[in-house]
Amino acid sequence: MRRAWVLVNPSVREGWGLNVIEANALGTSGVAYDVAGLRDSVRNGETGLLVPDGDVEALANAIIKVLSDDGLRERLSRNAIKWAGSFSWDKTAEEFLKVINHVFKA
Repeated sequence: MRRAWVLVNPSVREGWGLNVIEANALGTSGVAYDVAGLRDSVRNGETGLLVPDGDVEALANAIIKVLSDDGLRERLSRNAIKWAGSFSWDKTAEEFLKVINHVFKA
C-alpha cells in the first residue's frame, strides 16, 4: 500500500472507511464515492477526493486527476498522513468507555 499512488474505494455503503485511514497512514490518499462512512473518512480535497455516488465517470476522472497531478498527489499524501495520525485504538477505547459510562449513569 505504501507504494500505491491512490486507494480507490467504490463502495456505495460503508460504516466507516477503515481501509482509507489505513492507506492514509502510509501516505496513500483515497478516491471514493460521497456516501456515509466514506465522507467521514475522506476529507474531500484535503486527504482524498469524493465524487457523487454512482458516478463512474467522475470516479475515473478523480483517479486520473490524482495520478496525473504530482502536486495534488503530494499534498493529499501529506494531509492523509496527518489525518490518519489523529486516530488510535487507545483513543477509540477511551471514547467508547466514555459512551458506556454515560449510558449506564443515565
